[in-house]
Amino acid sequence: MTRNFIIGQKPILHYQVYYGYDIDVKKWFIEIQIPSQGSGFITQWYDSEKLYKKSLQKLIIKGQ
Repeated sequence: MTRNFIIGQKPILHYQVYYGYDIDVKKWFIEIQIPSQGSGFITQWYDSEKLYKKSLQKLIIKGQ
């Protein structure tokens, strides 16, 4: 099967980050939404609070 890919350089001007603990799934999560690009989102799930906090810290530092 042929696969195509594109490397984009379009900057993201505005994004929203939702994060916390999902009591139904019993996992930590970080979700990023980019409203200007449509209604989709990216969610990362974490089994460990330590890994969750480490990833969230990287995201907060890069976002400032």
